[in-house]
Amino acid sequence: MRYMQGVSEQLSVFLYSFGLGFLLGVLYDLFRMLRKIFPFGRVLIFIQDFLYVIICAFVTFCFALVLNDGRIMFYIFFGEALGWIIYYFSVGVLVMRAVNSAVSGIRRLSRAIAAAIKRPLNFAFGKIKSATSKLGAKTKINSKKVAKNANFLLKKSRGMLYTLNRIICSGDTKAQKSKRKRKNVGSPKEEKDI
Repeated sequence: MRYMQGVSEQLSVFLYSFGLGFLLGVLYDLFRMLRKIFPFGRVLIFIQDFLYVIICAFVTFCFALVLNDGRIMFYIFFGEALGWIIYYFSVGVLVMRAVNSAVSGIRRLSRAIAAAIKRPLNFAFGKIKSATSKLGAKTKINSKKVAKNANFLLKKSRGMLYTLNRIICSGDTKAQKSKRKRKNVGSPKEEKDI
């Protein structure tokens, strides 16, 4: 025996489906808000849209199962589509304007905060960089002077052996007082003195 719905029951199901379409429009705006806040690539947008269609199909099936004994009727889809379209072009426009202004305001505020933090950091890093570069230049100059002075001290010192042309300090006071250079430093007599 076929169950026949009356006009009042069909009208109530249609109104419920209209409300469901309105709620599905709200869900779609949530996805759009996520896209505004976090810029996704094409692949993620496709995944979001696919997920939205799956959710809509599942919710519509459950709705028809509960309110219409599982019978899918054209007026259910029409009511959902009408509710979604009315939401999208009325409340959805206002919601997205509010979201756009909020997102742009948050972005401007975050850029201002980043700039306020960045200026002192850039100033501090600039000072550190100039101080380290000056210190590096002074260190380089000083190291060249030290190397030059070290060579100078080696050349003037009579007690150190740095070439074969210098006198080896043997503890002999006559050899230290002598200003004459000896060519044969490695002679057996000098080795015994050492």
